[in-house]
Amino acid sequence: MGNKMEGDIAIEDLKKFVADNNRLGRNAIRQVYRRWPNREIPYALSSQYGSYARSVIAKAMQEYHDKTCIRFVPRDVNRHVDYIFIHPDDGCYSLVGKTGGRQPVSLDSGCIQVGTIVHELM
Repeated sequence: MGNKMEGDIAIEDLKKFVADNNRLGRNAIRQVYRRWPNREIPYALSSQYGSYARSVIAKAMQEYHDKTCIRFVPRDVNRHVDYIFIHPDDGCYSLVGKTGGRQPVSLDSGCIQVGTIVHELM
């Protein structure tokens, strides 16, 4: 993935992101269009993951379910155009907020730890 901030946050348009998010000097996403509707994040997992990786990813998602109002739901191709696609690319990274369409979250073999996955899903 091209532009990365802090090593693991992929930014599709770095200049626009910095301009939009520096106005108030906070780290939260303020653009409503970048928030997932109903706090529901559809996801799809790469078929490259084995049962161990899938179970650790599920545990990380369960942390969100237990401690936040965010819900990860399996993507329904008939309902979800926007979703995260979790796959083992080069390293651990994700985009900030909802960008639209198929949105990559990379979790290679060195990232398969609950804490790392929770961080990348933020």
